[in-house]
Amino acid sequence: MELLQMRYFIKIAESGNMTKAAEELFISQSSLSRTIARLESDLGVKLFDRIGRQIYLNDFGRVFLARAKQVFLQLEEAQREIRDLQGNGTHTIHVGITIPGILTFFLDRYVILQNQFKLSQLFLQRNQAMAYLNDSVVDYVISADRIESDRIQWTHLLNDSILALLPEQHPLSNYEVLSLSQLVDEPIVSTPHGYGIRPLMEDCFSTVGASPNIVFEESDPSLIFKLVCNNVGIGFISQHNLVNHLKLENCLDNPKIPGIEMRVITDSCAKMDIGIAVLRNRYQSKQDHLFLSILTDYCKDLSSVMHPEDYHPPI
Repeated sequence: MELLQMRYFIKIAESGNMTKAAEELFISQSSLSRTIARLESDLGVKLFDRIGRQIYLNDFGRVFLARAKQVFLQLEEAQREIRDLQGNGTHTIHVGITIPGILTFFLDRYVILQNQFKLSQLFLQRNQAMAYLNDSVVDYVISADRIESDRIQWTHLLNDSILALLPEQHPLSNYEVLSLSQLVDEPIVSTPHGYGIRPLMEDCFSTVGASPNIVFEESDPSLIFKLVCNNVGIGFISQHNLVNHLKLENCLDNPKIPGIEMRVITDSCAKMDIGIAVLRNRYQSKQDHLFLSILTDYCKDLSSVMHPEDYHPPI
């Protein structure tokens, strides 16, 4: 059995099509078929069920796919550890993010240390996070969803919560705090489906037997503020994103957005446990330890300026 055979097998399994896999591997389909036939001969079983021109992984194939991926993951870990021991080059840390804005001001700290490691940030939908970790597309995932399994370790970073954004003079601004049941009939300006805090809010509304009434989708917080000010609908924002906005506007000491009233949502589902997930057996290089140390300090500093009581109306 050869690594090349395993690599070709993984490509076919992921593409689900022999022709497409051959094109992506830049080899002929006949050569690819012969390679897989030798692999199946070595194993003594067929890995695919062939129906006409279509191929499907069978039970043997699914078992072998999981093991084959582990082989390549272990090889990557070995390469990473050897590079770390040699001290050669600058290591790139790939981070998946499901909550936009969480690393906005972390990058200020990273700039000082960018000669020690490189950082690659990839925005993910929440349903992509575990697969991207398991397949080592990313090294870490920072998320408000607790991602944990027998292969994945989860570490808490900070507590966060969701605030409601109301246009000034909105009837609900007379309340000191709000519950989701008060918001079910409101038109809502939201991030696109699957991104930001949208999945969390959809889950929250389901707890009160409703779905959010989305009337406009926008990913830029500053534009969401503008749409709320113009009475297009109410909005939602996480405390960490609000802090980022206030820092950019140099008004962190006066947490106020012109034309908008902010209210704490009391429902427990509007609270977030933000953490970082990593494969349990992943080798931790010196650069990884440095990244995690800086990230932990950054989240502590961020937590120190997130105060929900600031968003109550004055008494």
